[in-house]
Amino acid sequence: MRNVDIKNDANSIFVYPNPIADLLYISGNDIAYISLYDLSGRLVKVSNNASTNRISTSQLSEGMYVLVATKTDGTRTPTTVVVKH
Repeated sequence: MRNVDIKNDANSIFVYPNPIADLLYISGNDIAYISLYDLSGRLVKVSNNASTNRISTSQLSEGMYVLVATKTDGTRTPTTVVVKH
């Protein structure tokens, strides 16, 4: 299992676990929402619940996805995650 720590200037976002079996957790300051895209660019999941910062991946196919965490100031931070059931 690998965790991903994304640093962008003074902002830091922590994504775990990676690969994902069922739930993906995202921690960081001021996250407004989280979007998950497949590799063709299609939006497959959105989490508007900033208090939990998690996404269920149980209904997604195995493979690579792009997670974009959007902060309240509009800053978007992308990273690649792997779904593996």
